[in-house]
Amino acid sequence: MSSLTPAADGRLMQVFAAGTCLTAAQKDAIGNVFSGARNSAGAALYASFPYDAGINGANWTLWKQSNSIALDPAAAAFTFTMPPQSASLLSQLSSYARNFSMDTDAPKIFATSGVYSESSWSFMTPPGASP
Repeated sequence: MSSLTPAADGRLMQVFAAGTCLTAAQKDAIGNVFSGARNSAGAALYASFPYDAGINGANWTLWKQSNSIALDPAAAAFTFTMPPQSASLLSQLSSYARNFSMDTDAPKIFATSGVYSESSWSFMTPPGASP
C-alpha cells in the first residue's frame, strides 16, 4: 500500500509527464522522502514537506542525493547537537550522516550540556513560537 494519500498521489502524478506512472514501491519511497524524519517508533521528528514540481528536475536529485550528504551533516553535528561534535568529525561527515540515529542522536537538539545552557531547539525556535 502506498504511503501517499490519494490527494498527494494526484498532485505527484501531475509532476510527471502524462502517460507515465510510478510503481507502488516508487510511490512509497517518495512518500517517505516527503513525510519528514521519523524515529523507529514512527513518531514525527520534523514537519513533512510539500510535494514539489521540482522533483522531476536535476537540482532536486542533486540536493537529496549529494548536497544533503555534503552539507547537512555539518549543520546537524555542530549546530543542532548539544554539545556540538568534535571538529575531528569534519573529515567523517558522510559516515556521521549514514550512522545518524533518529532515536539517540535526534533528541540531542533538545539537550543542554555544561556551557551550552540553551538547546539548539530553543535558540532556533522563533520568539513566541511554541515547540
